[in-house]
Amino acid sequence: MKKIGVFYWPKGGNVESCAQRIADRFKNQFEVQIYSLDTIKGLDLPYYDLVIVGGSTSGADTWQKGSGDNLWFDFFERLKNAQLHGKPVAIFGLGDQVLYPDHFVDSMQIIKKEFD
Repeated sequence: MKKIGVFYWPKGGNVESCAQRIADRFKNQFEVQIYSLDTIKGLDLPYYDLVIVGGSTSGADTWQKGSGDNLWFDFFERLKNAQLHGKPVAIFGLGDQVLYPDHFVDSMQIIKKEFD
C-alpha cells in the first residue's frame, strides 16, 4: 500500500483540522501518517510516496526573523538531506485574505521553494 505523509503547522486550529480531513480522505486507499511539526523526531521523507504539507498565512516578520514558534525552519533543515527527487509534493494553505491581504498565504511560496 502506498504511503502518504501529511505535515502541518500551526497546531490546534484550522490548518490542523484541514490536515486531518486530508488524511481522512486518503486513509481508505493509502497508509497515511499525519504530523504536526512539533511532533517530528526523526524524519524519513523518502519513506512516503506522497508528501503533503500545509500551513497558514503568517506575517513577514515570522519568516524573516526565523524565530518564535515557526517550526518550518527546523523542517526545512531536515529537507536538505532528504532524497525527494521525483516524489510528488502537495501544499495547502489557509488564511484570512480580508485581514491579511498583503501576505495572504505567502508562506506557501516559501515552503514550495524549499522543496525545489
